Amino acid sequence: MGKLTTFWLKQYLKQGRLVVVYALVLILAAINAFIYSGRHSQDLAAYQRLEREYSESFEQASQSPDAMAGTWFNIPLPPRDLKFMVDSKIETVPTTVRLSPERISLPTSTDGTGQNFLGFDAVDLTFIVEMILTFIALVLTYDAICGEKQQGTLKLLLASQVPRWQIFISKLLAAVITLAIPLLFGLIVNLATIQALGTIQNVAEHCITYGFFFLFAILLLLLFAAVGVTFSSLTRSPITSLVLLVLVWVLIVLILPGSAKLTGKALIPVRSPEEYERLYEDINDRYFVEAFEAGAMTRPPAMAKPDDFKGEKVYNRFSERQLLEYENLAREQLKGLYAQAETIGLMSKISPSNIFRQAIARLADNDLKTLQGFFEQGDRYNSALFRAMREADENDNDSPHLLYMANAGTGGYLSTRPFGADPPKFTWNEDPVFNRAIQAVPDVLILAALSALVVLFGVFALNRYDVR
Repeated sequence: MGKLTTFWLKQYLKQGRLVVVYALVLILAAINAFIYSGRHSQDLAAYQRLEREYSESFEQASQSPDAMAGTWFNIPLPPRDLKFMVDSKIETVPTTVRLSPERISLPTSTDGTGQNFLGFDAVDLTFIVEMILTFIALVLTYDAICGEKQQGTLKLLLASQVPRWQIFISKLLAAVITLAIPLLFGLIVNLATIQALGTIQNVAEHCITYGFFFLFAILLLLLFAAVGVTFSSLTRSPITSLVLLVLVWVLIVLILPGSAKLTGKALIPVRSPEEYERLYEDINDRYFVEAFEAGAMTRPPAMAKPDDFKGEKVYNRFSERQLLEYENLAREQLKGLYAQAETIGLMSKISPSNIFRQAIARLADNDLKTLQGFFEQGDRYNSALFRAMREADENDNDSPHLLYMANAGTGGYLSTRPFGADPPKFTWNEDPVFNRAIQAVPDVLILAALSALVVLFGVFALNRYDVR
């Protein structure tokens, strides 16, 4: 079988059309490096600006519990260094955690958003594999068997007592190796170009991720090449095989992912940012009226102390209930956004190319799970910040231990003494690459299982193929 594989590999490599394909892959890999180096610079500049604003706000707020209360922090997700591998976007899930010690909130519609599983708005490395190389895999293999029959060489080959399954496997391996060569050189060109541009730091440290990307891509190309050889084993005419394969490619790569997105949005509708903001304002208006009617007041501490902060305590009760409704609304909204994105992702697995895209998104730490983890860390940080503020306030016997009345602008209801220990500051913890690779294994196993099924069916079809 090794000799057969080598023979057909040479036949594939002699085809002049492959020169154009190889050149296209190398050019796109270089273009990818230039595009994403520029985008990374923009993302990094925006992130550093928000990071400075957060640090400045935190430094001012960390003077005392009273200064901390009522302060809002906008904490952005750091730029994804490996976004050039997969730029899959999730349209609705925010990438900025907006919180205060009292509650966590959602960004408004003007804040940045993350991914969109199905967008092909940029030439990421995944685009090169799923849109270019998968199509070439079908073009290479559409006449693998029926072409041999049409030329009369299939009879001669079988007359030499070569098992049919060896013919199938050797054709398949030759096609995959042919495609692996431009992919490998494209990744090398991409890595070298990004490293030379110097915008994305320490790219060389991601060589392991490049290696995983290459292996996952080979598995996808194996699947498409197996589909090509199988269709060639089911048809008598190369033209018929090619037309059917083009239709299959359009269905798998374009139609199924697009329909999954539309169906997922229809099945799991979520509030628009405008509707969310309206509900938020309704809560605020309702509690303002109810608190005022109940005798709530917000006064400077000197005026409130003689009657033991009576009106402020009423306001505090309403404020805590109001904050709880705010938080429940935010969590309900975020839960809906996650459910919609997860449904789209699950339905998109009907397409092998999208399974590959989602596996690479996990590998590159640029997927829904990343955003969920980011908000979970923000939620835990929010709780830690609230505990630190409250514990420091409890140690001050002169404090009435009431929440800060932010809209009154009077202040002074929590302790104005400095924190005994520095309050916690948010830090983002990324998953190591091997953890991400392990988490991508289920998608890889699905691709492997699909490839095995197609190969088995293709071998079965070739065994029953009429060579006359």
